[in-house]
Amino acid sequence: MDRQHLGMDEQVYSGWQFAHFHFFAEQDLLCNQSHNQQHKLEPQVSRLLLLFCQSNGHLLSREELERALWPNTVVDNNSLYQLLTKLRRLLEDSPRQPQFIKTVPKRGYCFLPDVSALPAESVNTDSKTPSKRPVWVRWLSWGCVGAMCFAAVASLGSKFDRPKPVQYALTDVSYALGLEAEVSAHPEQNLLAFVKDINQLQVSDKSGNLLSSLKVESRISLPQWHPKRALLAYWQYQAGECLLNLADEKLNQIHTSRALPCTYAKRPVWKNLDEMVVILKRNQQDLPYLYRISTGQLILLPLHLHADENIRAAVRVWDDEILYLVNSPGKGSYLLSLAGKKVMTWDYHVWLISYNPKRRTLILNHPSQMGAIIEQVPGQKAQVVANTAQGVFTSVSADQHGQLFVASESWQVNIRNKLNMPLFSSSSLDYLPATNPLGETAFMSRRSGVCEVYLQAGDKLTRLSAYHGNAYAHFLQWSPDFSALLSNRDKQIVLYGRQGEIGEFTTELSGPLLSLGWLDHERLYAYDGQTLILYNRQGIILQQWAIDALAVHYDWQDKRWLIFDKQVLRSTSSLDMPGEALTSLNPQHVNQLMNLKLVDGKVYWQSKWDKGIQIWQFSLDQTLAPVLIEQGHFIWHFDVDAKGELMVAARERVEGDIKVLRPTEL
Repeated sequence: MDRQHLGMDEQVYSGWQFAHFHFFAEQDLLCNQSHNQQHKLEPQVSRLLLLFCQSNGHLLSREELERALWPNTVVDNNSLYQLLTKLRRLLEDSPRQPQFIKTVPKRGYCFLPDVSALPAESVNTDSKTPSKRPVWVRWLSWGCVGAMCFAAVASLGSKFDRPKPVQYALTDVSYALGLEAEVSAHPEQNLLAFVKDINQLQVSDKSGNLLSSLKVESRISLPQWHPKRALLAYWQYQAGECLLNLADEKLNQIHTSRALPCTYAKRPVWKNLDEMVVILKRNQQDLPYLYRISTGQLILLPLHLHADENIRAAVRVWDDEILYLVNSPGKGSYLLSLAGKKVMTWDYHVWLISYNPKRRTLILNHPSQMGAIIEQVPGQKAQVVANTAQGVFTSVSADQHGQLFVASESWQVNIRNKLNMPLFSSSSLDYLPATNPLGETAFMSRRSGVCEVYLQAGDKLTRLSAYHGNAYAHFLQWSPDFSALLSNRDKQIVLYGRQGEIGEFTTELSGPLLSLGWLDHERLYAYDGQTLILYNRQGIILQQWAIDALAVHYDWQDKRWLIFDKQVLRSTSSLDMPGEALTSLNPQHVNQLMNLKLVDGKVYWQSKWDKGIQIWQFSLDQTLAPVLIEQGHFIWHFDVDAKGELMVAARERVEGDIKVLRPTEL
């Protein structure tokens, strides 16, 4: 489909008006003027409407639309019909008596209303209608805005000047075998703290000479020095809860918090001698708190985010202000103040962040997500700091001299069979194995830098996806007839055949997915901890239920639902009934429960506990308690084949060292 046929020229239009609708394509926003309503459109629905608005009333064939909406992708025959149905519903249009979208049998579709394009500079997306002010008023307003922007940029420029170019020399600090990670450098004193092999905390000087060491049974994580004093805060995971510990430079314990219910904690940030900002993950949600050491109080901070956003980290930056790194699934990241002001934004996911007090810069992971770090200040372009030939930089910490202490880790994730043989030869991250009785194994891989689906059949390896975003996949499951694979990209559901992607739609759920699976080969379900929705393959919602549980899984052979509560596993033939209890569950069984599998009358799942990742098995036809069949610190996912043989995807060849980057001005 060429640009001329679709009515496109070189002028930029972001607003369109037809009938009683205003459509803002860049915001995926449709405004119904007659009902005074706004609708946030799914991206593909928005693209379809944009194609219609640009068509100038020309007939658009099905093939043209599919090529424009899904370039270089084979899609299911119903994918376009699904989008048309959603768009017609929003426009309150009838296929039989169309006012907007007319179907021309065997030829395509026409957009019927007169459409007027609004130039980008005349669109006011803060209201439901474009600006009606006279042109001279708008020009004056834009002049004032421009002057204010110039003043703001000038102000930022004075505060955040581009730092002088420096060259960093990389040298080793730690040399021991094993994993040294999660480094924290004291800003002023000659002290370095890091985690050794999961359950040891070590303190050295900045040349790597060991000063003290502490080893415990459970996992230790994320040490952080006080910016002035020789006080060290760190997390300890114990019995499914988090303990915040304070110690001196000799690792003598000064304070231990009460057990804080959480599944994961982020690096603490000192606010003053008595207070720290801590971020705890609870019920799939990251929550920021102020922790008061003297009283043990935990006070929730009023940081307001969208339901699907998560707090990656808190960081103490310019003028000792504490800001919050927020990740938006499928979009990017931004730095947010407690007052709700966005300080910086990125169009990729930032997961590594630290502050260099000497150069007044942020240290971040490279947009490629590979083994490089960059530095940046607001209003300035990023500069590459360092690259690592092997592995990735997983943590970074700077001192007042501008030295950067980094943890450089290398590993690979291999999927191994019962003979402990790797199924795939890869130096990448291969996970989420999904086998079927035909001898095929599908799996996810990060070998291209993003989550891609591969199919292994005999000696042939086929990539099924062609995805280039930063959304993460947590599920991969064969349909009951083994004709299709079900997966996700954050809250998007994606279907694959043996040749590639065959369909995609949004779940319409508010929270992150906890369960995803098949009811039969034509219907599937998704669950976010509050709502379970049943769909057909085209994404049409068939039914939904309100359910409060940890996870839900459907046994399509025995036609029943398995519901994991905190204390019991239940079975029910209908989600409208409570069902019967199959076995009791304790916190160790269900802490961070994930990766449910059902094979030959046995249900399998993963949990996380003090000793790491645990894999459980429960026979549905017995009354015995769940049995622990595998555990380890570095297990990612697993699968069970038709014969009941366990296949584990685990992180292997794990090595990590602490290194220092010493700057020299050019």
